[in-house]
Amino acid sequence: MNRVQKAFEKKPIFIPFLTAGYPDVDTFIDLVVLLAEEGAGIVEIGVPFSDPVADGKVIQRASQKMLDAGISMDQVFVMIQKIRERTDVPIVLMSYYHMVMCKGVKSFVKRCSECKVDGLAIPDLTIEESDELLKECDEENIAMTFFLSQTTPNARMKMIIQKTTGFLYYVSRMGVTGRGELDVEHIQQRLNMIKFQTETPLALGFGISNPKDAKIFAKESDGIIVGSSLIEQIDKFREDENFFRYIRNFVQPFVKC
Repeated sequence: MNRVQKAFEKKPIFIPFLTAGYPDVDTFIDLVVLLAEEGAGIVEIGVPFSDPVADGKVIQRASQKMLDAGISMDQVFVMIQKIRERTDVPIVLMSYYHMVMCKGVKSFVKRCSECKVDGLAIPDLTIEESDELLKECDEENIAMTFFLSQTTPNARMKMIIQKTTGFLYYVSRMGVTGRGELDVEHIQQRLNMIKFQTETPLALGFGISNPKDAKIFAKESDGIIVGSSLIEQIDKFREDENFFRYIRNFVQPFVKC
């Protein structure tokens, strides 16, 4: 069992998402450490990218600011190395496949391993094109997370479940990350149907913006992913002298779900 799947032994777990380097490198590293200390089971780190098709406006804006600041893939790896000096919380790196290809699949995965990245999530990588990356990740004991949605056909779902070595990321609504109306009953039915088919950990993301929603879905899922609303809190309080206290107060109810 890899560290990503092992993290779900204390399910349901809170999985916060942060854009790498945001709002600045030092604060970002401190935030990851704070989230680990507050009880995050896994921290998901997004690599800034110029065309983040799965991300909503909040994360897109954070990503663009980091690109404008010159944050590169190599710098993201350096940040993770610095994080590893302070915490061993499982880290899942979310990157678009272009970033992987630019480094070369083998080199990218090797670098992830050297930095002690525990898992990868590549939202624009299809299951049909995943074999090369899966092979390299298997050799380095890096878990691969794949995505499911309300429109994923059953036959394809079985393929995705079979190839997932990390956790299944269920997209709670169509479109991009961020706030939006959630069809609670339909999502619960889909989550239960997936859980019936596999023991692979199942986490819910896209649109989970408050502890109330998180608590509702924590019964059917193994983890709750929160990104856009967390980054909104960072934007809101980043200049406040009590910044870290506000972030701590924001995440604590999610951890308790």
